[in-house]
Amino acid sequence: MVVCQDSFLLATSLLLSISSVTAFQLFRGSTGIIKNAFTRGRNTRTNQRFVDLGISLEATTEYNEGQVLLPSRENDETQFDTACVASPVVIPPCSAYSVWQMYYYGNAGCWNHGIKSFLPTGWIGLAESKDGIKWEKVRGKGNTNGCVLAPSQVEEDWDSVQLGLGDVIRISKRELHMYYFGGSSEKVPIGPPAAGGIQGFRMRIGRAKSLDNGRTWERMGVALDYNEKEGFFASWPKIIIPENDPSLPWRMIYHSFNGTTWRVFSASSSNKGDTWTREGLILEGDTNVKNSFDFSGIGTRDVSPWQNGLLMVYEGVNQEGVHSLGAAFCTNSNGEGPWKKLKEDGWKQPGGPILQPGVGAMGNWTAQVIGTPCVISMPDGSLRLYHCAKQKDTKMSIGLVISESGKLNPSSWTPIQTSSIIDIVQNVAGMNLKEWERILSRVPEIKAYNPANCKDCLTQIQQRLSVSQLELKKKIVLRLPQVLGYNYETNVGPELDKLQQVLLLSDEELTCLVLKCPQIIGLEYDVVIRSQIEAIQKELDLDLPSTKALILQKPAYLNLPVRGGA
Repeated sequence: MVVCQDSFLLATSLLLSISSVTAFQLFRGSTGIIKNAFTRGRNTRTNQRFVDLGISLEATTEYNEGQVLLPSRENDETQFDTACVASPVVIPPCSAYSVWQMYYYGNAGCWNHGIKSFLPTGWIGLAESKDGIKWEKVRGKGNTNGCVLAPSQVEEDWDSVQLGLGDVIRISKRELHMYYFGGSSEKVPIGPPAAGGIQGFRMRIGRAKSLDNGRTWERMGVALDYNEKEGFFASWPKIIIPENDPSLPWRMIYHSFNGTTWRVFSASSSNKGDTWTREGLILEGDTNVKNSFDFSGIGTRDVSPWQNGLLMVYEGVNQEGVHSLGAAFCTNSNGEGPWKKLKEDGWKQPGGPILQPGVGAMGNWTAQVIGTPCVISMPDGSLRLYHCAKQKDTKMSIGLVISESGKLNPSSWTPIQTSSIIDIVQNVAGMNLKEWERILSRVPEIKAYNPANCKDCLTQIQQRLSVSQLELKKKIVLRLPQVLGYNYETNVGPELDKLQQVLLLSDEELTCLVLKCPQIIGLEYDVVIRSQIEAIQKELDLDLPSTKALILQKPAYLNLPVRGGA
C-alpha cells in the first residue's frame, strides 16, 4: 500500500474522492503534486503561422495521444487552472445550443484563502468545441482568473474553500443548472490529533443556475447536506432526469467517505431538484476479494443511457491505491435500481476493470492515476469516455477514449488523437515554417500522415541512434520526409537490426551510416540492401570487414534508390 510521508492517515483514505493523486503525493506538500512543469518542451510557442495552409502554429501545444484539455499556461486568459484540470462534464450540442460544452474544475496550486489543496478541485471552468475533441477554454465573466464559478469569498460560507463539479443539466432553452460541491473552512478531525484536522474536506452539494450558457452562475443554495451516517461529506453528484415520463422523480447519485471506505448513494426529488430525499446505499466496492480493483471503495462516476437502461462508469481503488474504471448497469431508466456490476468474458471480476492507468488505450501519460469519468452515448452507438489522468511529474489533464462498437471491454477503447502532423514535426523535430513548406512541396502526402505514428517513429529513431533534435531534423527528416509516415516497429527498427547484424556495425557506426545516408531508413534489407552489399563484395572482391569500411566511408557505393521527393 502506498503511504504518505507526513503521516496523515487520511492520505490513503482520500484516494478515491481525489481521483487524481496517489496517497504518497497527498501530503508530500499538497501543492507539490501540481507545481511541476507539464513536461519539458511540450508547451512550445512560436510567432510563425502556417497561413497558406490554414493552420496556426502560434502558441502550439502538443497533446499526448488521448489528451484533449491541458492546464492553462502562464499567459492564457484563464489562470485558475494552471496546476491541474479534472472532472469533465461534457454536454453535446442540442437545439438550444449548437456547440459542445465541457465544464471542469482545476486550481493553480492552492485553494481559496491560500489554503493548501490536496484535491484538484478549486474553481470551475468552461471549454467549448465544435466536435467534442478540440476544445477552447471560455473565460468566465466577473472573475479575474477566468473561471465561471469561484468559491465564496465569505470565509464562513459552506463553499468558501474549494469547489468541485458534479453535473450540469439543461432545464430549458434558456436555463442551465449546475450541481456542484463545496468545501468549508471547518476543520474535519482526520489524521493525527496534532494536525487539528483539515479544511476543505467538509463538503456539501449545491446548485447554481446560468442564463447565458454557462458564462455566469447564480448560487441557489445547498441542495444536499452531508449526513454523518454516510460519511464526512456529500460529493460529486450526478443527476438522472427521466426522459420518457416527466412524472417520475429525478435522481441524484453521489458518494461519501466514512473514514474506512467510499460508497455510492442516491437521493430523489419530486420537485425538479428543489428538495432531495435520501434513498440509501446503491453501490460499493468488493471487499470479499482482496485483490479486487475496487476493494477500497467506489467514488466518482457518471451515468448515461445505454442498451435500454443506464450505464454507470465508476472509479474504483484497490488496496494498493491503484485507480481503475469499472462499469455497472441499471435496467430502470430512472436510475431507481438495483445497480449491478457488469461482467463480460475476460473480465477479472464483476465491474471490470474496463480501463487501467497506463494500460492499452489509456497511454503512458495516464500511468500514475485515472479518474472522474464522463461517459457519452453517441447516436451511432459508440461511447465517448472523458476522464482525468496524469503520470509522475506531470500536471493532471483531461483525456478521451472512444469505443466505436459501444462495448466496454478493455480492447474496445481507442484514444483520440488531437495533435496534427505539424504539431509533431515542430515539437519532436524542431521544424520551422520554411522547412515545413519545403518538404511539403516535395512530398505533399506528408500532410495526411498519422500524427501518433509519426511521433512514435521519430522518437524511437532519435533514441535508437542517439541523435540530437537538430541532427534528427537536418540529417534525416529534411532529407527523407517520407520518414514521417513510417511505422518504426514494422518499417524501420527490424531493418536497421538486420543491417547492423550483417555488417557487424557498432551503435556509433550505425548512426554514422544513417546520418550520411538517411535513404537507408525504411528500405527492406532482404529486398533491397542485401543485394547491394553482395554486389559490392563481388565486384570489388572484398571481404566483409573491407565492405563495411567502404560503405561507412562512402555510402553511395550502396547505390540505393533516390527518395525524398523532387
